Amino acid sequence: MALRKVVDYERSNSAKLRLAKPEVPVNLVEFTSESKLIEQSDQEEDFEELSFIGLDISQEEFELVKFSSCRFTNCRFESVDFSKTDFINCIFSNCDLSNCSLSDCYFSKTELNNMRLYGTDFSNSVFKDVLFQNSNLSYSNFSDAKTEYVAFKNSSFIGADLIGLKMKKTLFLDSDLTGANFFKTPLKGMDFTTCKIQGITVSENFSELKGMRILQEQSVDLARLLGIVYLEEI
Repeated sequence: MALRKVVDYERSNSAKLRLAKPEVPVNLVEFTSESKLIEQSDQEEDFEELSFIGLDISQEEFELVKFSSCRFTNCRFESVDFSKTDFINCIFSNCDLSNCSLSDCYFSKTELNNMRLYGTDFSNSVFKDVLFQNSNLSYSNFSDAKTEYVAFKNSSFIGADLIGLKMKKTLFLDSDLTGANFFKTPLKGMDFTTCKIQGITVSENFSELKGMRILQEQSVDLARLLGIVYLEEI
């Protein structure tokens, strides 16, 4: 039986999270034809052990497609519909998927590095053993998604919708969550000590905040939600 390759991610004095690494062969078949990719996806063909380099595709549909053990490098997919697509054992590097629809997708043992995911829709998607790193996810949508063994590292979630997000074994490390919407997303046990949390949105009874872990100086940001004003001593 093959050993499960894992990688550890530490966060400030907390337990390690062990993510299974993508299993991608070193030697992949290079795939550089946009037209061929569109044609094969129209036929709902699966893509396996391929390296996609420098593709530039806009406003196409790739629904119900499966990518297995693939690499995506320096690709640009603008406003592309990837709904209900599976990404298993994939690695994305320096790609732009801004304003794409990745709703109802399944991500497993996948890494996304140095990505532009501005306004990308991940709603209702499932993430297992996934790493987002050094990426811009501002104004992205993770509403009603599910994450398990997922790390968001050094990434921006400014203005992101994280409504009804169900998180298990999930870490936010050195990330900017300014103005993120956590409505109906329980944050109990979540550690935000290395993150920016100014202006986050929760429900009127603030129930989402119960049990979340922050630094003392970050309490000022949450106090504003409660209408509390700190005064300096005279």
